[in-house]
Amino acid sequence: MKGQVGVELIISISIILVIFLGFFFFYTSKNSDIINEGKNLNKRNECFKISSLIGQAISVGDGTIIRTSTKYNLTINNGLIYVEDISCVYTGNVSASNLSESFRIINNNSIISFKNG
Repeated sequence: MKGQVGVELIISISIILVIFLGFFFFYTSKNSDIINEGKNLNKRNECFKISSLIGQAISVGDGTIIRTSTKYNLTINNGLIYVEDISCVYTGNVSASNLSESFRIINNNSIISFKNG
């Protein structure tokens, strides 16, 4: 009888351990999803920021220069701003550009251009 209680205890502890391992793997999976979603939201926020700055340069008028910076690689082309794998739209006559780090947004005769540095 004494040996029987030991086996039942080991089985019970094993079942509880398997349940806790399941919860742990579920938690780490969801945590990874949340971290990735946070990164995507930061990229989308950066995209909207650049779109807004383009709109400001257009609104203020000819001769406007806006200095800004980013930690992402940006591509601006055909009405879309790409922040790595995230995109958003802009309005206006904008020249295509690839940007990173610090750059200037320049309104020259109602044509928006970009200069790195």
